[in-house]
Amino acid sequence: MLRAIGPDRGAVLDEGLTDDLSGVVARPRLDLLIDRELVPVAACTAVLLSAPPGFGKTTLAHTWAHRAEAAGWPVAWLQLTAAGASRRLFWREVVAAIRASGEEWATALRGLHPPETAGDELFVLELVDRLVGGRLLVVLDGVDLLHDAVTLRAFDHFLHRLPSGVRVVMTSRTLPPLPTVLDHRLDGRLAHLRARDLAFTEEETGLVCPWLGPEDRRAVWSGTEGWPALTRLVGVALRGGGRVADVWDDERPLMDAVFGEGLRRIGPEALSVLMAASVAETVPLALVTELTRCPHAGALLDDAGRATGLVHRVRDHDGRIEYHLHASLRVYLQAEQLRRDAVLARDRHARSAKWFLDHGAALQATDHAVRSEHDGVLEAVLARAGPGLVAVGRSERLLALLPGGAHSPGGRWVRAVRAAALLDLGRAAEAATEVDVMQGAAAGEAEVAALEEAVRLRVLVLQGAQVVPDSGDPPPSVGPDVGLLLALARGTALLRAGSLNEAEHLLRTAATLAAGRTADAALLDALTMLGAVRAAQSDFHGVREYVERASAVAQRCGWTETARATYLHLLGGWAERAALHDTASRIHASRASALVSGRDDPTVQLGVAALAAASRFDGDGVLTDVDRVHRLWLTAPADEHIASDAVAVLAVADALIAHETGRRDRLREISEAARERLGSAGEVLVVAAIHALARGQRRQAVEALRAVADGERPVVLELNRVYAEMLLVRLHAEAGNQHVALRRLASVLDDAARLGAARPVVDVGGQAVLDLLDGKFGGWGRNEALVEEIVRRARASAAPTVALTQRELDVLCELPTLKTVEEIASSLVVSVNTVKTHLRSVYRKLGVASRRDAITEARRAHLL
Repeated sequence: MLRAIGPDRGAVLDEGLTDDLSGVVARPRLDLLIDRELVPVAACTAVLLSAPPGFGKTTLAHTWAHRAEAAGWPVAWLQLTAAGASRRLFWREVVAAIRASGEEWATALRGLHPPETAGDELFVLELVDRLVGGRLLVVLDGVDLLHDAVTLRAFDHFLHRLPSGVRVVMTSRTLPPLPTVLDHRLDGRLAHLRARDLAFTEEETGLVCPWLGPEDRRAVWSGTEGWPALTRLVGVALRGGGRVADVWDDERPLMDAVFGEGLRRIGPEALSVLMAASVAETVPLALVTELTRCPHAGALLDDAGRATGLVHRVRDHDGRIEYHLHASLRVYLQAEQLRRDAVLARDRHARSAKWFLDHGAALQATDHAVRSEHDGVLEAVLARAGPGLVAVGRSERLLALLPGGAHSPGGRWVRAVRAAALLDLGRAAEAATEVDVMQGAAAGEAEVAALEEAVRLRVLVLQGAQVVPDSGDPPPSVGPDVGLLLALARGTALLRAGSLNEAEHLLRTAATLAAGRTADAALLDALTMLGAVRAAQSDFHGVREYVERASAVAQRCGWTETARATYLHLLGGWAERAALHDTASRIHASRASALVSGRDDPTVQLGVAALAAASRFDGDGVLTDVDRVHRLWLTAPADEHIASDAVAVLAVADALIAHETGRRDRLREISEAARERLGSAGEVLVVAAIHALARGQRRQAVEALRAVADGERPVVLELNRVYAEMLLVRLHAEAGNQHVALRRLASVLDDAARLGAARPVVDVGGQAVLDLLDGKFGGWGRNEALVEEIVRRARASAAPTVALTQRELDVLCELPTLKTVEEIASSLVVSVNTVKTHLRSVYRKLGVASRRDAITEARRAHLL
């Protein structure tokens, strides 16, 4: 059973479209081509079928796919759509299709995360490497939909690097602008079939229309020039004894003549049913029956399918009967319906909207509501389904259906839902425009007003504005989906304002509602924000717990490498860094840096930059990013709010780095900025103490640090109190006050264990503290394991810490060259399997799962 992977991923097409090839004319002259392709040593590894619609490209590809399956080849079938061919979704669709081809490839691609957008050359190489060593036929139906230049380059790179065991069949209405296609065609590695190759011969025309006599057959073949779709249509039109000359009527377009002639013979009742069935690309039989009030609508559609070959019975996931009409026939019927009775056509869309809504198909309901051209219908559908579609992560599909633009027509629900969907995709500027329009709306029902409030709050947060919203639960008159979005928006705004307890209560409410409604997008956001609450409380155990839960949601939905996961990776990176898990922290930092954009609020953008800078500074002492972060947080516009806990982290970290690198002038600048932004918070004293140390004023530093460490001056972030006490430990140890230093060090270790943050001990302990830890080795009680880890990390040198064999090093050094596994094997004069074995070992030793992360970690460890 082939699976067509597209926007309705996993739908199994019924016998009429996919598995029953009994109606397909045998064409040995074309089948021989794929048979030659499937030979292991075939020189030609790709086929391009390029011809206008109706030349049987997809049908031929299906036939070849069945022949390949019969020969033992797994088949990955990807039916491209405009959305699936987009820069964001293309590789996700390709990977999904390959995984669906069988357990072998599902296993081979396990852990491979498609990039947020096409254009990632390292991902293409990673995918190619995973495909080496097995057999696979990849069919891409609709390559002409690839318009984006970045996506085209990425796909061309894939074709250029194609492993020897992989075959590709492409269908396209035009010759795609792919340099590799031209190169492969010139050197014999690609077979190109055009319209003239796919057209029926006169003999094949006779097989398709056996009822035609020799003269009519020749006339049809000559008149259609062998165009398969038109040949079948003309043949059907002539089945009842009509004359060829009557079909070629110059007074009306050819297609209208063909459809009209063919459909005239099925009768008015069947035609009415067909028109009702044309409301959707694939329409449930139950809906057709309701629209027509015809109890035997299914039988009429089956008869129409047998008569024209353009109507196919299919089944949905639950086995219910649906019908699929050929695209050209559907367009013709829709136009004919509008011409005959436009009011009935729009009414059928309105009734379809209600039917789909009642059956839980919210997107289809929205589509039909828009096409009904009835504002009231669309408002009613969005009131029931719009917030839920945003909460489950279907915003992109939703926006594609809704009328767009601030000046487009639409009621309050249309504007509020459109704005919520824009925000969900990070398009804050467009959402803000919608908000400006909404502010002029008259007061109305509580539900839409609550959604408008949620949208406004999220816009303000993304714009960097400081706002303190109502901290109460959503009103009981508000439905669960709107209540979920409102609780999430209020909780996020309260978090940014520093009201952590109120924020946590609302975010827990949002997480509970989201989990109960399987609203994965909202659940991911709620869990991530709860992790941010824990980070603001310096509870890094809690941060890691929420990051793990949110990561499970992101993994299940395929969002781990999308912009939805930016904040998740940011929190994970800081939590792992606090716990001294530097490799994991750097991987999170790398992913967050790749995903962050203007869609994120200023706190997140600055946090990602700071995490990346800290990772690079720890790795090799590079100061470029550190300087950038210093400028960013000191020069942030006054009207751009950055959460106080983020400012507190940056102020202390910036001061410590400035002190370590001997930049005393910078310390003065940091002290002034911290005082301006944090007022009387304890972090201001910590920065002042570091500044005093740089000037040699030890006593002033000790007094300032003691006030913070002993709780006399409250801090914004508990972690910074631990930093203050750790600096005190170091100062006392260096001054010979061993008893005081040991007492305070024991307190620091307790705090580090409680918070899950041993980083302050490693960052500021120095040799004096290391001696204290060593001197009492074995006497730290419950913190003994923590002390062992701290000592090990503090003593780690910059020398490579990963032991690789010479052959593993050889393979590692080839990774930045962008060679495929096969090319690396050829370069090293070893087998592909040997390279893959060494590569797995390298990944395991470096603690990574991809080529990109292996290169990053190897450079940090000075292996590259």
